[in-house]
Amino acid sequence: MMAILLATGFVLLAPASAKAQSALGPYLALGLGYDQMPDRNLVINGNARSSQWKPGWGALAAVGYKWYFGLRTEAEYSGRVSWVKTFNQTAPWAGTSWDNSVMVNALYDFEFHSPITPFIGGGLGLTQLQ
Repeated sequence: MMAILLATGFVLLAPASAKAQSALGPYLALGLGYDQMPDRNLVINGNARSSQWKPGWGALAAVGYKWYFGLRTEAEYSGRVSWVKTFNQTAPWAGTSWDNSVMVNALYDFEFHSPITPFIGGGLGLTQLQ
């Protein structure tokens, strides 16, 4: 489950961190977005439970450096929050889900001197779910 959350977070946040400057040197990337937590059906101690979520928001900040030959390295922090709408068909229900993540990424830009720069990359990171 944790690996799925890490992979999902990387896929969702990667496009925002890709807006690096085309010039060599340091850069800063910022992002803000909409977060829609999926409804979940759970089994807790053998008992079926369900949860429905209200929309939330997410934000990220990354600092990086663009090297020669299209290589970029960056450190990224991101956070997301969502609020529970109902739990086990009980409303109103108070609850919040927080996701804080830090990542170290390496990316390679395919520079074709066009307005769009395709890239490929990956990273390692940690996430804290509450």
